[in-house]
Amino acid sequence: NGFDNITSIGGQHLTNKGDDDVRSIISSGPTSLNVPRIFCDKFVNLESVYFLLFNIERIDMNSFWNCKNLITLDLHMNQIAVVDQVAFVNAIKLTRLDLRQNRITDLPGIVFWSSSNLTILNLEGNLLSTLNPNLFTRLPSLRYLYMQSNQIEVLPDRIFANLTRLVHIDLDNNKL
Repeated sequence: NGFDNITSIGGQHLTNKGDDDVRSIISSGPTSLNVPRIFCDKFVNLESVYFLLFNIERIDMNSFWNCKNLITLDLHMNQIAVVDQVAFVNAIKLTRLDLRQNRITDLPGIVFWSSSNLTILNLEGNLLSTLNPNLFTRLPSLRYLYMQSNQIEVLPDRIFANLTRLVHIDLDNNKL
């Protein structure tokens, strides 16, 4: 299915440009159950990844393992239900993460622990009903948090206490 079994990526570059010069990947449409690690392995200087309408179902622990320069990751409008607890562990420069309009029901408490530079997090339109009390504890740079249109029924005490730079939070259309 789609990208699941990719072992190589080919194509042409502009004159005097190579894989190290690729900074962005923008694509939509094919089907893949996961995001294969090969993208960050081959294009080590990737800064932006936009995969829309891929029907991605999960983000594995190694999907973004070598994405050390990734700043923007947009995976909205997929079918993501599972996010591994260390999915973003090496994406330490990540500042914008868009996971809106997926099927995420749960996020591990440590999933964002290496994401201290994250400033925008969009979880709108998922199926979250409960939140781990530690979910946002290591996001000191977070300024914008979008969580509207989920199924959240209750917020753990002090879940936003460490978000000292937060200027906007949207929790509309939940069951609070």
